[in-house]
Formats: sequence, C-alpha cells, structure tokens
Amino acid sequence: MKIRTGFVSNSSSTSFTAIWPEEVDNLKKWLEESKRTVLNYKQRLVEAEEALANALAGDHRVAESDKIIMEKISLAVKNNFTVIFCIGENKEERRKKKTLNVLKKQILNGLKKNKHDFKKIIIAYEPVWSIGTGKIPSPQELQNNAFNLKKFIKKKFKLKCNPKLLYGGSVDKNSIRFFKPIKELDGFLIGGASKSSKNFIDIIKNFYK
Repeated sequence: MKIRTGFVSNSSSTSFTAIWPEEVDNLKKWLEESKRTVLNYKQRLVEAEEALANALAGDHRVAESDKIIMEKISLAVKNNFTVIFCIGENKEERRKKKTLNVLKKQILNGLKKNKHDFKKIIIAYEPVWSIGTGKIPSPQELQNNAFNLKKFIKKKFKLKCNPKLLYGGSVDKNSIRFFKPIKELDGFLIGGASKSSKNFIDIIKNFYK
C-alpha cells in the first residue's frame, strides 16, 4: 500500500496547498508528526508543490521562492521521505515556447543543494495552465517534454538509469487515453478526479482498456 501525504497550509481549505514562507518553521514539526502517522507503511511520499503554489493565482501570483522549495526537499529527503517534486510552466511561458527552459531551471534550483538521490526524488510535470482547467498538452507536446526532461536529468545528475517522471494536470477518465501511449511517463498525479471513487476507478479502467 502506498500513502501520499502533502504539505497542508491553514491558509486554504484545499488539500493540495503549499506551506507559505512564514510557516517554514513549522515544517519540522509537521514532518515528525507525519512520520509517526505513516511509520507502519512501506512507502512514504511528500510533495514539494512548486507548480501548484504558482497555480494559486487570482489578481496576484502566489509563489514560493526557490530557497523555500529547496529547503522543503532537503528536509523531506533527510527525514527519509520520498519526494514528489512538482514542476510546471504557466500559460504565458508556454505561449512563448519557454516550457523546457522553465522546467530545467525549476529542477536545478530545487535540487542544487541536495544529494540528488533519485531513488527518493520523483519529478512530476504539472503544467500550471492545465491544473483544474480541463486543458491538456497534446500527446506529441507531452511526449517531447517528458523525453527531454528525462534526458536532461539523467545527463545533468549523471544517473545510470532514467528518473521517474509523473504527469499531473486535468487527468480524468476521458483524458487518460491520450496519456497511455506515452512511454516516457511512469505514472500520474490525479487531483480533483480522485475525490470521487467512481471517477478514480473509471480512470483506472479506461487506462487498461
């Protein structure tokens, strides 16, 4: 059984919100409580949600600094958690064809002071413009981004095998069929659709059709 735990802030009611900078001092306490909670489970997951923090945009953009993201990842790995490191470009960055440059920068900034143990770090590509919108990258666009991300990470961090890469962003029972043929993807982060057991089961069924 795999348990995924996320950083939850009292600043929002959503279960997928990041810890704000002023709450970083509480991170150690949260990790210790989480470790006790999931101690009996084999797999322990924690998210560094850069992409999602950036997605919480209204009239202003809410974002975490690279320093905060790096500290979260370092602390989580140090406490023997497996990190799901979420990255993603916004709508404007995609329009200007800066996607890969943005993603590479996020990876380097988030992992630059870590030991790069990719047995404990999973990259999740979550385009900010896709989260909760029903819009998804074309299969060709997603395959290209996934291929180049894996190639970049493997070369940059001198890995002997490919890193694990997940996709998240409007994954539902209908869109899953477009993602299935993309061999570069090792799995998916499912957000709103996972709130309903029926929808979640439908995603699984449609993937294996």
